Amino acid sequence: MQENFAEQNIFSDAFFTADISYNKATELLNQDGKNYDEYGYHDENCDIEAIFYEGYRNTKVFAYLGIPKGMEGQKFPAIILQHGGLGKAKRDWVKRWNEFGFVAIAPDLYGRGPEPDESSFSGQKIHPYAGIAPWGETGFLTDYENSGMYQSVVDVIYAHNLLRKLPCVDCSKIGITGISWGGVVATIVAGTDKRLAFASPVYGCGHLAEAKTYFAHNILDEDKTTKWDPAHFAAKSKIPILYVNGDSDGHFSVDITSATCLDTPNGSLAIYHNLEHGQTHGDSIQQIYNFAKSIVENKDIFVKITDTHLANGKLYVTASIPDNTQIKDAVFYYITTDELHHNGGEEIGWQSVIADRQENKFVFTYPKEATFGYASLTDEDGNIVSTPFTELK
Repeated sequence: MQENFAEQNIFSDAFFTADISYNKATELLNQDGKNYDEYGYHDENCDIEAIFYEGYRNTKVFAYLGIPKGMEGQKFPAIILQHGGLGKAKRDWVKRWNEFGFVAIAPDLYGRGPEPDESSFSGQKIHPYAGIAPWGETGFLTDYENSGMYQSVVDVIYAHNLLRKLPCVDCSKIGITGISWGGVVATIVAGTDKRLAFASPVYGCGHLAEAKTYFAHNILDEDKTTKWDPAHFAAKSKIPILYVNGDSDGHFSVDITSATCLDTPNGSLAIYHNLEHGQTHGDSIQQIYNFAKSIVENKDIFVKITDTHLANGKLYVTASIPDNTQIKDAVFYYITTDELHHNGGEEIGWQSVIADRQENKFVFTYPKEATFGYASLTDEDGNIVSTPFTELK
């Protein structure tokens, strides 16, 4: 088999040491040759600047960069926030993380700036310093240095470099999260940038060619899969990675999220029943914030599944449950069809059973017609840990 990109270390060491500077957006000119208006945000909780920072091959990347206020002299954890394919750099997302105690940067990898444009699918105008997007015809070129995904990963590495220069950032506590296609980018970056402390891709993951959806299964051909699939990069990661998806997602099916998590040395999985797909649905999941804080504070607050096995129509699950943590729900979701429905949504036809429990052991008895399923344990704070999506026959 042809060696994949993750094994080749295609991203130069020079990317990780590049000294990345930025300008406030108001210091540069827009497409009309005029200064950008002020697009930052300032209140009693945070200072958010609209900036352009240096990108791959003499491009510039627009981003929102936010720093919490009120604790001068303190070093903060930080996070990179990656939007999805139809998304954009989100100032409100930065603000939410600032209020949670994190410095945050939200880059726009698609060449869009802060100016609105109602004719654009994202609602934002392309700026004069743009590169190429991480999908479409140029997304996964095997001529990787001209690939949109290659450029995107480098631009995220540069965002990380920028964060590490800020005197208020604790460089040992920087993570990444991404929504949808941003989850794909985050998965690749998590296996590429060894300086990161944690990652949480939402929806987007690896094993794209195997997806049971209209969207992901035809993105990569065999050659591109061998080289570019995010699962190859995830398998190289050492950091804690929390994968989040819904069980009925019509873009990234739950089977490929499960497979990517199984490839990840320090991966965990949270499957949300009937989670809708979108930026606001993905960036408001409290568990991602709780996960980030647990890593940077080195606190073991999450339930962990330590063993699972199938026998005689039952799924047996053993969990490690931290002190002072209570399991609120233990549910097994299953389907009775030969495979996941390709379009996701309600057509999948999920059914569920509740566990019989004895302390940290859970037994789920499912009917003989069940074909595939997964179990989720939910604590009193709403944090979920799930078993992989599993064939039952």
